[in-house]
Amino acid sequence: MRHVKAFSLVLVTLVAPVVAPASAWAQSSREVEKASQVLRLNREAMELFESLDFELARKQLLEALEVGRKAGLDTHSVIAKTHGNLGLLYAVGFKDAAKAVEHFKKALAVRADYRVAKELASPDVEALFARAQTEQSEGKPVDPS
Repeated sequence: MRHVKAFSLVLVTLVAPVVAPASAWAQSSREVEKASQVLRLNREAMELFESLDFELARKQLLEALEVGRKAGLDTHSVIAKTHGNLGLLYAVGFKDAAKAVEHFKKALAVRADYRVAKELASPDVEALFARAQTEQSEGKPVDPS
């Protein structure tokens, strides 16, 4: 009986390190898959943005946020990118400065180093982004919606 217990202890000691990394790998693999899905939705949304289909672009970006939220990617750079793209969409497509600033602030809350892509940053967009940066640094709360 003592040998069985000793064997079991050795087996657990040898197998546990193999099983734990496999579980972590599966989690990491799922995260990569979901992040890729969020990026794909962003890419499709920005194509819609370029073709001036702002409402469908907004729906795609909101779906990207939902996929990211369900996958636990709240602090992932793809979520910052999604909020930044929503900021751009609200600034340019819907001419809604308040919502643009809120989404830029959300992007900055996820990634403090987030920046709007230079090729998409008109003077108006840059001004709204600068406002978001200022409000973020002053500690003005981000609208959770």
